[in-house]
Amino acid sequence: MINIIQSRPSKLQQAILAENCLESKEALNALVDCLFSKEKLICQYACIVLIQISKKNKAILRPYLPLILEKTKLNPENQTLKRNTLRLFLLLNVPESLEGELFDFCINNIADLSQSVAVRAFSIYICTQIAKIHTDLIEELKQVCSLITEDKNPGIVGSLKKCKREFKF
Repeated sequence: MINIIQSRPSKLQQAILAENCLESKEALNALVDCLFSKEKLICQYACIVLIQISKKNKAILRPYLPLILEKTKLNPENQTLKRNTLRLFLLLNVPESLEGELFDFCINNIADLSQSVAVRAFSIYICTQIAKIHTDLIEELKQVCSLITEDKNPGIVGSLKKCKREFKF
């Protein structure tokens, strides 16, 4: 699996990998392991394939979500891993058992100006989704968002706009 991912697979190869992973738990396990590679390109391509898998079957990745979140939290300096896993969480239906931990993780990302724009923007979107379900979290999200309203980056501005529109603040 890692050899294919390392070779920068074409879109066709990515689609074939996704199909293999949908049919084989062993292949899916190997792909998830690639997501945690120290090599950014391997992490990136693994995530691309995982996103394709999630579009076909969101449930298949649910058992991996606690591990993905834990490994992402244990590697705070790996912006590629963080950005890619947040993109995955944004696309998937996060289990209720992970919502609190994911919300806290994302709130910290939003407030941390050293995080990349993509990490902060994805974190705002994820917190917005979770706060729609758990309305008691809206105030905390509102407070953190108020700290970054001066950020003029289009990615941050767009995600803040959507959040503010959702909760009318």
